[in-house]
Amino acid sequence: MFGFFEKKQVLDDNLLMQIEEDLILADLGVEITQNILATLKKTKLNAELSLQELKEIVINILYDSVAAFYKEDQMFINSTPFIILVSGTNGSGKTTSIAKLAKYYKNLGLKVLLAPCDTFRAGATRQLKMWSEKIGVDIFIDENIKDPAAVAYKSVELALNNNYEILIVDTAGRLDTNANLMSELKKIETTIKKLAPLAPNQSILVLDGTIGQTALNQAQAFAKIINITGLLMTKVDSQARGGILINLTKTLQIPVYFLGVGEGADDLREFNLKQYIENLLG
Repeated sequence: MFGFFEKKQVLDDNLLMQIEEDLILADLGVEITQNILATLKKTKLNAELSLQELKEIVINILYDSVAAFYKEDQMFINSTPFIILVSGTNGSGKTTSIAKLAKYYKNLGLKVLLAPCDTFRAGATRQLKMWSEKIGVDIFIDENIKDPAAVAYKSVELALNNNYEILIVDTAGRLDTNANLMSELKKIETTIKKLAPLAPNQSILVLDGTIGQTALNQAQAFAKIINITGLLMTKVDSQARGGILINLTKTLQIPVYFLGVGEGADDLREFNLKQYIENLLG
């Protein structure tokens, strides 16, 4: 970003236009971009700046704009079982992300159970079962139960009665425009609450980090149906369109919890806001 900077330059209107183009191309969104430009105009207009000085200013503006939505203990395990509902669109990498989450919590020494509530897609339960065996966590399977909400109910029941510390509830990948499937997602959330009124303790939406503003549209649609508490972003390229993560947090007022950085079970990283912004700006 800001590749046009070769030496100190005077921050004039022409330079601001170039900065604006870079920020928009990075998918930071219009509101955040305009906030950055307004701050630069107010505090640094006609000042001579180096690339590093400009980056530091923009990093601080970006950080301050969304830092309030992040907490050090945002994934704190405050109940047993700690129930995580995972949703997302088709092709977002949701099933692999669930496997990564399961491995993450297993590595913390916690007893993990998976609930395969994707009964719509042929082979979805089998795929999750293969992951459970690979990473060494348990999975609830009853081939006689076809209703996703019923699978969720039985899984919560099993977790409560067998001292599981983490229950990760998979759901079918769905387009945000499919009213029936979105209604089914709400039903799963409601069903979980019948046995655990304060659950889901976390509701994580998995989004493809390469699709830019489309991810924001998808997230807004899901947030209208269920209470999304955080995001897991897959396929993230912080050097290209990575500003969408900051845009998502600002718009939805929820944090990014994790980044998927590969296809393996261990390819999951806790999201560090300051470090991510620094990487985004190169």
